[in-house]
Amino acid sequence: MRDYIIHLIRHGETEGNKEGKYIGVTDLPLSKKSAEELKNLEEEGIYPSVARVYSSPLSRSLDSARIIYPEKPLIAAENLMEYNFGDFEGKTDSELEENEIYRDWRAGRIKSTPNGENSDDFKQRIYSALVQIVRDMSDNDIREAAIVTHGGVIMTLLALCGLPQKSALEWVCEAGKGYTIRVNPTIFSRSGYVEVIGTIPEM
Repeated sequence: MRDYIIHLIRHGETEGNKEGKYIGVTDLPLSKKSAEELKNLEEEGIYPSVARVYSSPLSRSLDSARIIYPEKPLIAAENLMEYNFGDFEGKTDSELEENEIYRDWRAGRIKSTPNGENSDDFKQRIYSALVQIVRDMSDNDIREAAIVTHGGVIMTLLALCGLPQKSALEWVCEAGKGYTIRVNPTIFSRSGYVEVIGTIPEM
């Protein structure tokens, strides 16, 4: 059974990202500047060739995917959506630093934000997205694909199942950049692990 190659790419910046706001499920568009930067990166040829592209359904990811892979089939996957920050959406760290619940959440003492998503549910959701994508690649005989999604999705997913094992903060990536993983179906089905084999752009 052959391996699958998947490129995890973070979408371009929104104005909210630039301002340091928690932008999870809030559907902000790409900034004009970031769209231009992505186009420049695409023209430089930093993005690997793929047969299919999967994306978060939020517009900043979909628009990034269309810029990076304008000619490739694009599938929006609901479970690739960013973490729901609930009442913290649209706010900055400095605006929340006096909030006791926020401090507890940042310290990992609680798993949910007010009216937001439980972190364990988030992990299960994005892992199930990866399982579904690998299955779709297998069903359609696709060896290499890209996932254009959010920084929180990438860092959490790789902390959850990436080898070498690292903390989520060690998997942070800049807008328009990311990591390449190799999925061995046998190992993945038995252990849930994938191998991180490169960066985008290549280092």
